[in-house]
Amino acid sequence: MRLSCSAGDPWLPPTVDDIQPQMDRVYGQGKYVVNARDVWTHLLHYRCHDWRRMFLDFAMRAFKKQIEAAEEEVIENAQKKEAQLSQGLDDIQMPDEENDAFDLTTPEGIAEYVAYQLDGTGDGHTKHFHWKDFNAEEPGLFGTYLLLYTFAAHLSFLDTLPVDLARSEERPYTAVLMAIQAVEYMLLRWTTGAYVPPSREQKEQFSADNWGDYTESVGPKKQRILRRATKFLKTLQEWTDEDWEGFLEEAAAYKEKGRRNRRISSRASSRASSQAPDEDDVIEEAEEQFVICRR
Repeated sequence: MRLSCSAGDPWLPPTVDDIQPQMDRVYGQGKYVVNARDVWTHLLHYRCHDWRRMFLDFAMRAFKKQIEAAEEEVIENAQKKEAQLSQGLDDIQMPDEENDAFDLTTPEGIAEYVAYQLDGTGDGHTKHFHWKDFNAEEPGLFGTYLLLYTFAAHLSFLDTLPVDLARSEERPYTAVLMAIQAVEYMLLRWTTGAYVPPSREQKEQFSADNWGDYTESVGPKKQRILRRATKFLKTLQEWTDEDWEGFLEEAAAYKEKGRRNRRISSRASSRASSQAPDEDDVIEEAEEQFVICRR
């Protein structure tokens, strides 16, 4: 299901039209007929919830790894300095810590780092955590360590599927969009320099109500769509094969080790594209759909 729900809002639950082609593919054409209230539908809704949660877990893991790496570097540098002093070396060459942009070994440094990552770049659409280096000739949109590591959770998941089910000609738009939102939500929990778990209040949850697209009325029989989850969908759809190849290759470096594809499933059939939500009654958008041309 994670493969087929790749065309739109990652918070939308799979529909019967999404599920039926996958059931036909795995179990054979027409063996099971899916309806909106059967066990298959409810099971897949739960599984999609787990899939979304997976991105949040990996985003947190990636950030903690950054902090641990910074702490290990401080210890390593201190040990090198102590060793050189014990050898009576006067001219000790150590890394210039003032050149490091942020000190991730202190709450103050972590808070400054998070504030920078969540700050806008000035283009009206993106934040610093979206870019490897915003000012570079090849800035690397969605190529930061945090985003690549988080998205790699999806690639690791695909490695657990039977080989024929893991193959797909569709681009993983939904997985990239979910990784972007998971990293942003995670950073928002660290703005004080220490992790602050969300309260039980609904407004603090990583949920469709807070992070999914929604519509609002702007007049009689007039609505507009506000894109939160699919803000960057059009940009991803404009990526070239070369863009996708580079992105997927970079992310693959962060896949979990030791996971292997299972053998080919007993049955396979052609996949149907996931249907986008019906937007016939939406006649305008809060902001015009944009495309970020740099990658």
